[in-house]
Amino acid sequence: MASSKPDPAHSFVGPQRQLDDSIQDVESCEALRDEPSLPYVIVATYWSFMILGMNDSSYTLQEYYQISHLGASALFLSPVIGFIISALFTDFLHSHLGRRGVAMLAGASQVMACTVACFHPPFYTLIPVFTLFGLSAGIKTPSWDSFIGGLDHPNELLGLLTGFYGLGATLMPQLARCLFDRGWKWFMLYYFMTGLVATDLLLSTFAFRRENSTTYRASATPPEDPVVVELHSLSASGTSPESPMENGEDAASLKHGLTTQCFKNAIVILCGVSLQICLGSEAALGIWTKKYISEERHGSEFTSGMAATGFWAGITLGRMCLGFVTGHLFKSEIPAVMCCLGAAAILEFIFWFMSNVVPAIIVIGAMGFFLGPLYPCAIACICRAVPTHMRTVAIGVCAAIGAVGAYILPLVMSGIVGSLGIIAVQPALFLCFFFCFLTWLMIHGVLSARP
Repeated sequence: MASSKPDPAHSFVGPQRQLDDSIQDVESCEALRDEPSLPYVIVATYWSFMILGMNDSSYTLQEYYQISHLGASALFLSPVIGFIISALFTDFLHSHLGRRGVAMLAGASQVMACTVACFHPPFYTLIPVFTLFGLSAGIKTPSWDSFIGGLDHPNELLGLLTGFYGLGATLMPQLARCLFDRGWKWFMLYYFMTGLVATDLLLSTFAFRRENSTTYRASATPPEDPVVVELHSLSASGTSPESPMENGEDAASLKHGLTTQCFKNAIVILCGVSLQICLGSEAALGIWTKKYISEERHGSEFTSGMAATGFWAGITLGRMCLGFVTGHLFKSEIPAVMCCLGAAAILEFIFWFMSNVVPAIIVIGAMGFFLGPLYPCAIACICRAVPTHMRTVAIGVCAAIGAVGAYILPLVMSGIVGSLGIIAVQPALFLCFFFCFLTWLMIHGVLSARP
């Protein structure tokens, strides 16, 4: 009679296969960075960021709906809610959907939001619509940033990636102005935007077609995770430990609450604060430069508009060009950021006391050029400073903190202008640069204290 004792060679096929599948998923994730499909990923992420930049505007809504400043502020702040929600659920969404699923979810959300906007619904219906825009941007931003930041030459590639966001933000006002001059209403822009976000949905889904949830979970598992250790020891020891996965334990608990870890990580929080100040200062400059040139420097409508356009063009060029400089001249992002902040502060001081309009426009463009690299440098710093398995969630948290500043600081600046006048914008921005510099000094201190 044959023995009923199981053959050790076959009793562990299931867990061993799970181990092999996990290793294969990690290898496939790494292979994606070397295979011919990588150019599709880069094109898809850059195209996606350009559309995000184009979408961050609400043209003539206040005039169309005849709403108060309070109502306009509520609409302006609604994307922040989407960013905060996305930061809390970044790990959950990636663990269950992967980057491919995230691309589909975020893209479908954008298509839905643009489609609703096309029908110019009642004003307060637009608040959840713009929240949906913020949610889709908050989902995509950490996913694309972390993938590009994990490639070789992250400073250069992240600079180009965020530069395309600036390109979209620079081009859209010019396109909108041309269309409005031809009688278009604000909602007609979303006919055009719906087609763009639909192409983004298709391109991103195709580019990340191999990045499923299993691939993400394999790449996001910390090296010391007991599940991985047990699986690796399985084939060598011939014993079958109880696997938490087999007991139905939630995958999120195996990574010990990545979102909570990120909120407790000093580098993530400090980089988020630096982005909060940086993006808020950029948004405030972009909004108030036109009014400042018009009222304080008595510039024409054309020259005032050129000042704002020149500032965003400077940010775009700075992100695209200075990433190559920082990647070759500096050993880390911190000295590069401090040099750029110092140059921007000097230019801000010059702009503050400059009375001639044309040189002032050149100076504001140069200021944007040196402010441009701050965002990609912060993302690159996170990619270097946090473990790989935390990278996507960390960037999501950092982006959410930064988004709060990008939307809140211009409103704070509005209050300052209302109380003290437009002249108060320049000293307030100078203080913002100073506090951003202090934040990067603290980042340097935290990194230097590490063994």
